[in-house]
Amino acid sequence: MPPHRPTHPIQHSVRIGPTMRTDREQPVRRPLFVEDSGFYIEEFGGWPGPMVKQALEAFGSVGLTHLADLTENRACRFASAAVYVDEQGDLHTFADDSRKPGSIAATPDRGHGPRSWSDLWSIFVPEGATATLAALPPAEQEQVFAEWAKCSIVAALGQWLARAH
Repeated sequence: MPPHRPTHPIQHSVRIGPTMRTDREQPVRRPLFVEDSGFYIEEFGGWPGPMVKQALEAFGSVGLTHLADLTENRACRFASAAVYVDEQGDLHTFADDSRKPGSIAATPDRGHGPRSWSDLWSIFVPEGATATLAALPPAEQEQVFAEWAKCSIVAALGQWLARAH
């Protein structure tokens, strides 16, 4: 018996853009915005990068802190990239690799606040901080987010769109 080969149309295509189709064979409408982000451990050559979801599922936040025990300085950072496909099908790329680095905590700390978007917040210690992002007081969290917002790919896209239109 021959191996099963998926028949879903998007699985047969490696092109993105005008030929990208949904499961109903309808063209994807433009404009289109696709974003991805990652968590980079410097001494692991940037791993897990955009595979961070799979790394968290496999190791959990505790496992990532144990992996950081194998590094000299626990340095890490977040980065994002996006592609905007305009009405004509032209690709416009935006990258955010300028956020300040941080370090991985020795143990996860979710703090007592209600705000924690990701398990990574329980292990990421922003540069200059003494606690994880999740455990920082709300005012300090807001300072970190305000700094990140300055180099956000969404902000960069918005500025570009404002100039282009």
